[in-house]
Amino acid sequence: MIGRGARYCPFTLDHTQDKYKRKYDEDLENELRILEELHYHCVSEPLYITELRSALKDQGLLDENMVDRSLKMKDEFKKKPFYQSGMVYLNEQKVNKYETIKSFGDLNVKKKNFEYIILSSAGKESELLGEDEVKEKSIQRKSKELKVKNIDKHIIQKAIARNEFYRFDQIQRYFPTLESIQSLLSDDAFL
Repeated sequence: MIGRGARYCPFTLDHTQDKYKRKYDEDLENELRILEELHYHCVSEPLYITELRSALKDQGLLDENMVDRSLKMKDEFKKKPFYQSGMVYLNEQKVNKYETIKSFGDLNVKKKNFEYIILSSAGKESELLGEDEVKEKSIQRKSKELKVKNIDKHIIQKAIARNEFYRFDQIQRYFPTLESIQSLLSDDAFL
């Protein structure tokens, strides 16, 4: 690759090297060789950058929708350290489309067990004038897994009435195909 590109090498490592001569064409193991080649191709072959951008897009490494914008900033802001060493990004908001959502699984909501402690009548017995020992009854903990569809509907309705997320107009934003709260409580896709 010596020839037309032999004049292009924008750096030197010490004062003995010629800045305008490629130094690593023959040294295939040197890390700086790729910099020389990249600089050469960028300067001498205009289509190289276009092909490189195309390859990066195909690999998913370059955003096709990137937009450069000119922003005017006040001179006093440009003097601040934040501007001197920071970066400014401009984002745009995208609206989620929920037309294809038909269940909580489509929203990546996984099954989650909730543990509740329900107190029952338990206590101690003792005799005031007797010599009998005190009999203690303790609370026994038992776990039981229930599916939502196996809980009485009036209990579920009371629970969701306390959570604003489950108002029909709110939940229908996420599930456009939902016809009513009753179908939410009875359809297996949601339970």
